[in-house]
Amino acid sequence: MESQIRRLLKDLQTVLPWEVVEEVTFECAPKAVTARTFRLLRALGVTRISLGVQQLNDAVLRANGRVHLVADVKRANREARDAGFDVVNLDLMVGMAGERCSCS
Repeated sequence: MESQIRRLLKDLQTVLPWEVVEEVTFECAPKAVTARTFRLLRALGVTRISLGVQQLNDAVLRANGRVHLVADVKRANREARDAGFDVVNLDLMVGMAGERCSCS
């Protein structure tokens, strides 16, 4: 997978050199991404990570067929920060099956 990421990002840079952009974002799945992948992305010029978290409740994640759990999110967030990413976006979803609203 790392060779594919390297090729993708290098090909993108030939179309739009990254020296002229302010931010380069790469979205990652919390369970699949590794510390090594984060380091590679940072070395290749990615400035912002977006994690497809969806929900911070393991029961809701399971009910919706997601493969990651909250522990995977915590690990991925920590590893992204350790790799030097100052900006880590957590994509959340509302209205998922099994979600309860505590609204009045």
